[in-house]
Amino acid sequence: MLAKRVLVVEDDALISMAVEAEIAGCDHAVVGPFGSGADALASLGFVEPPDAAVIDLRLRDGSCLDCARAPPVRCSLLVYTGCLAPVELPADLRAAPWIEKPALTGWLAAAVNALLRAHVIAA
Repeated sequence: MLAKRVLVVEDDALISMAVEAEIAGCDHAVVGPFGSGADALASLGFVEPPDAAVIDLRLRDGSCLDCARAPPVRCSLLVYTGCLAPVELPADLRAAPWIEKPALTGWLAAAVNALLRAHVIAA
């Protein structure tokens, strides 16, 4: 698979570094990471659109649902969060893959690659 751009929205620095390492380990480029949904959303107007996004829904400054719903993110969104169930997601985002923190090493990378492959096939 060719290298892709993956947006990361995570406000915990250690988790963010772990997510970055997994994505880089797959030879993908990290867009961000951003500690808030507002910062990530603002960046979308200035950077090449990401091919996928790994987003924690609950950040210290609130939810990042607006970022998750942004057109370049929505079609290739993976939720990586400490929330217990995808039922907490609004109906329009429930199809997004959901991984609960903490995930075993390699799970996130595999999920991102599967998401990217599915997006290519669907396109």
